[in-house]
Amino acid sequence: MLERLCGRAYNLGCAAFHLLTLGFYDEALGLIRGIGELSNIMILAAEDPVAIQEWISADAKTLRSKFGPAQVRKMLEQKNSPLMYATKPWYGELSESYIHVTPQTKPNQHSGRAWVGGAFQKEGAEKVFSELATILCNMGLMTCRWFKFDDLFEELAGEIRAS
Repeated sequence: MLERLCGRAYNLGCAAFHLLTLGFYDEALGLIRGIGELSNIMILAAEDPVAIQEWISADAKTLRSKFGPAQVRKMLEQKNSPLMYATKPWYGELSESYIHVTPQTKPNQHSGRAWVGGAFQKEGAEKVFSELATILCNMGLMTCRWFKFDDLFEELAGEIRAS
């Protein structure tokens, strides 16, 4: 199962990076939000073996009602998880700015001007690259935690804290 979750994160990460290179920043950030959801599931697995076993054996209805992104976030908040990166504000900002359409929606407006189609915008590229690197590092840390590679986890976490 961990391989499938990591495989999904890898595919989403590659697709987000590809969209970044083409100048489709909003679309890349939508995929990054999905990686955040995977990250939270992996944190839940590392911190609550009982809950993750329930998630593994849950039917579709239970997955929607008990293990949706908001519910998993709430479980991690109740545990006061220091590992969670895909917090409610982070998830909400990506959802409101790049996923959900409103009357104020302007496509790919990262440098003060909205763009239809791909166009390089320094601010958009920096945001996508920063978010992508951070969430994928978080996934790497969670993989170390899940497999109890405590020495590697501490080394990577220390390097992240230092930067």
